[in-house]
Amino acid sequence: MNSSNIIIQIFYVGGIISCAIQGAERGKYKYSFPVLHYIANAFGGGFMRDVLFLKVHPWLFTLSALPDLAIVIICGLMYTYFFFVCKANKKLYDIATRLVTITDAFGLGSFICIGIDTAFHYSNNFLTVVVCGYVTAIGGGILASGKQFTKIFKSREAIRYHFVTLLGCSYYYIFKHSLFLVCFIATGLFFASIDYGILYRFYFYNAITQCCKVFLPYPVCYNYNRNNNLQNWKITNTAKWLSAYSERSKIYLIHHRIRQC
Repeated sequence: MNSSNIIIQIFYVGGIISCAIQGAERGKYKYSFPVLHYIANAFGGGFMRDVLFLKVHPWLFTLSALPDLAIVIICGLMYTYFFFVCKANKKLYDIATRLVTITDAFGLGSFICIGIDTAFHYSNNFLTVVVCGYVTAIGGGILASGKQFTKIFKSREAIRYHFVTLLGCSYYYIFKHSLFLVCFIATGLFFASIDYGILYRFYFYNAITQCCKVFLPYPVCYNYNRNNNLQNWKITNTAKWLSAYSERSKIYLIHHRIRQC
């Protein structure tokens, strides 16, 4: 096993742990210890890939899956007990949530690698292979949530998430470079999670505010005649503006003298 495969395996373990925790979050109001949600969220995509698309014996029911199952169940039980039964500190809960977000972003790329590599053993068809990678990556979350496939695209963030996943599947089918894929997926999910509407409004508001700070201290009233020729310049409320912007009084006086020329 080369170094790339070792790194992918590390990301994979982190990914299934994050999936177990997400399964715990989805099932926390249904059962005391939602073990089925841990398993469905972590391995549901691979199960759907094997049964629906490749039509082979599910890997989940083999002996090689036992270590992964043990990791998922143990981590899910620990998370549920610590945060939902013992009601741990909210600060620790926030830290755990951030770590899950990071491990999920890197784990998603490893799921795509495993799904596509498995599909290559049975088919070279582009559509089949890409769909297998896509289902392996996102099928578990859909299965654990219990929602219909069409109802998961209600937010822009969800649409971006699935679009980045599809791009990653296509990339790995063409180039077959696992580490670049993981970096691509993690970077893509970072940009996909940004609310660009809020970002645009924030910078637009700041730009308007800065413009107001520059122009409002120096108000100018223009009087035009019928021929649209400038007759005179009137500076109004001089004392008022000077008192409000005392630190800019010198700049104001310079502008005032220039305008009188």
